[in-house]
Amino acid sequence: MNRSGGDDATVRFVTRNGSVRASGLRSGELRAATVNGDVSLGSATSPTRLTATTENGSVRVTLPSGTPSYDVTATTQNGRTSVTVPTDTQNARHSMTLGSVNGDVTAAQG
Repeated sequence: MNRSGGDDATVRFVTRNGSVRASGLRSGELRAATVNGDVSLGSATSPTRLTATTENGSVRVTLPSGTPSYDVTATTQNGRTSVTVPTDTQNARHSMTLGSVNGDVTAAQG
């Protein structure tokens, strides 16, 4: 992947049939979506806003140790959710939206 812009630029990955896998990401905002496939993101920084979704597959997000608190929405209809990043729904300045219809949803520190 080649990116133009600063470390605070938005990074976006979109596919319809296939998985999205990326690691070592640095961005102010991170978005990834697919319909049929997994979304697996490893971020070297703590983006202000992170969105990762799929309909048929799992979502896995790994943020660096010491990441700030996030206002997290993690949903799945047929699977499990596991969020182990720091959360704060009232005062967080970072937000994360993770979702799947058929698959697990996980957010962790690495």
